[in-house]
Amino acid sequence: MSTLPFFIICLHVMAGVFWAGTAFTMARAGENAALHAKLKKPQLGAAAMAILTGGYLWHTFHVGPVSAVERSLGIGAVAALLALGLQIVGALKPAHAHKMQA
Repeated sequence: MSTLPFFIICLHVMAGVFWAGTAFTMARAGENAALHAKLKKPQLGAAAMAILTGGYLWHTFHVGPVSAVERSLGIGAVAALLALGLQIVGALKPAHAHKMQA
């Protein structure tokens, strides 16, 4: 086996763990604008890396008819894309809009 797929799997896992970890951290931080500003760009970068490497892995390893495992991975991929969409919408929202709603 080539080392490239192993390297891509490592990137995918590390990016996914960072993405999830920062999402939980930001959710628990509440209105800490400084923390949100500090983590926003690295989090979106990790999300993009996780999705791109996941797409590469799907394209490389999943051929033929869709199995139950592939269906589960597909559901995870759709959930990741939805999460990224929500994070992009949240990133585009002005910081003062949170205070106006309270």
